Amino acid sequence: MLLEASGYMVVTCGNAQEAIEKFQTTNIDVVLSDINMPEFSGIELAGKIHEMNSEVPVILMTAYAEVDIAVDAIHKGAFDFITKPYKPEYIIGSVGKAVRFREMILFEKNYKQKLEEEVSLDASHLKKAEQEMQKLSLAVQGTSDWVLITDRTGSIEYVNRAAEEISGFGKEEIIGQKPSIFRSGKHDAAFFKELWDTILSGRTYRTIMTNRRKNGELFEIYHTITPLKDGKGGITHFVAISKDLTKSDSLRTGLITLLITTV
Repeated sequence: MLLEASGYMVVTCGNAQEAIEKFQTTNIDVVLSDINMPEFSGIELAGKIHEMNSEVPVILMTAYAEVDIAVDAIHKGAFDFITKPYKPEYIIGSVGKAVRFREMILFEKNYKQKLEEEVSLDASHLKKAEQEMQKLSLAVQGTSDWVLITDRTGSIEYVNRAAEEISGFGKEEIIGQKPSIFRSGKHDAAFFKELWDTILSGRTYRTIMTNRRKNGELFEIYHTITPLKDGKGGITHFVAISKDLTKSDSLRTGLITLLITTV
């Protein structure tokens, strides 16, 4: 099988209900499904999967390249939408991107937990708290992951060394600029509207984005953008913790499980 030959562990199901049952009892990383199935459609399956675990990407396949179907699929939580003819390289590419997305979500969870542990403060030990904050500052500055902080309007106030190295821009070139300094032209206005609508509502935004380095080279990066709030709940800053996907070894044999549903 194509995906197994590419190093993925594959679980197959004969219908959508069986897929739901497998999903509930098996550790699934990516779901690949036909749209037209008995019982309920692949779009409905995507919605049910999204309700159970919104962090698992769902890729839908169909013979009909209709815009309204694609839009409905994305609204129901689908990660990608593939139409016939199914080219092997496109399927592998779509699954690979979904795998990277899944891995980056898990990475972001672990990273956030680590940061929370680092900054866990005990009010009765102020000196220890100061030392922990210093350690955290050194960790952020020394990490290989991109860390960038902006004010509420998007003006960049902090950037770590990794962001400088990944982008090719120096700190003095970045501070005071907007993140559009890295814009590649690969994303439309609707993409950025969704981004801003999400973070201004106080929610974390995660996405795989194509950025541009100072030398003009394009690169993919997984962004997790989190709002910071003051004591009254007002948003004051945004923190982006990101990973350069061009350096990520995403296709590790045996570590990724795909759930494939067909009729």
